[in-house]
Amino acid sequence: MPNLMNEIALRAGDSNFDDLQKNYYKKALLIAKRKVAKRYNLIQRLYTTEINIVGEEEITSPNETEDVKLPMPNFVSEYQVLINDEPYTKADRLTIESEKEYVLERNHNQILFNYWVRSEKDVVKIYFTSDINKEDFELETEAPIIPSQYNEEVMSLALVEIAKFGIIKYSGSDKEARYVNLVKLYGMDEVSLDKELIKNDKWAQIEVYHVY
Repeated sequence: MPNLMNEIALRAGDSNFDDLQKNYYKKALLIAKRKVAKRYNLIQRLYTTEINIVGEEEITSPNETEDVKLPMPNFVSEYQVLINDEPYTKADRLTIESEKEYVLERNHNQILFNYWVRSEKDVVKIYFTSDINKEDFELETEAPIIPSQYNEEVMSLALVEIAKFGIIKYSGSDKEARYVNLVKLYGMDEVSLDKELIKNDKWAQIEVYHVY
């Protein structure tokens, strides 16, 4: 992602991220990837989260752990789980003999996850296939896995999103024209974007995204 993000910033004339902070570019890139994934039915996703042990007592058995509820509304099935970049194997249940094993199951509309062995702070990565019709665009822990041949399309879409942010932030200033030109340069080939963003060469509506 950093290489794509740097290239997008360069094309936007903001190579040092002076005009817009990096979190704007991360959000724009995520939106663009989700659009490409939906357009081409790319169903692979990566869910990333950090799990910390709460409390001062040392956990010595998986029986002392609780299931973690994962917000993955479009989850179908996982195909790889990494804990701190170490592969874990799926098990029916965790026991004291378990080592680098995990349990993942659906309980109604919730995904429950547990694993052993745990450390004080673990980075969990779950590679999974998704239901393309249940995309949650506000869920930033999930990112589509996009093959590199789609990079140009991803960057073009991301630049249109960056233009939206720039026009909102710099409305009425000299920099506004630069962001309007970005849309004309990277958005004119997208019929859906033309309908959404441009009408008679004037902005009809700009959707505001929450950036964290």
